[in-house]
Amino acid sequence: MDDAREAPVGWGRTHNAEETIAKLKTGSVVALDLDHYLGADAEDSGDDVLRWLEEEVRTKGFRPPDSISVHTGDLEARVKMDQAIKKIHELWRAQGHRE
Repeated sequence: MDDAREAPVGWGRTHNAEETIAKLKTGSVVALDLDHYLGADAEDSGDDVLRWLEEEVRTKGFRPPDSISVHTGDLEARVKMDQAIKKIHELWRAQGHRE
């Protein structure tokens, strides 16, 4: 998910949290790379995707993508998002699943 950069070859690009969540709901996403900041006009961020994903894993047993990464220059946001990713995978494993 990135509002400005093109996706690398072989990746699909989403521009905001709504598009990203819609893609995740299909169950076909195996790797997710999130930006935090989506521009001055954006009302959402990579944090919103991670909050949605954590809730879905916790309450519905939704399988998170095997690989979730963050690309952002904001160190504080990166730390927060990396912690959220760790928690998502811990929740998944605590439910008896393997990655």
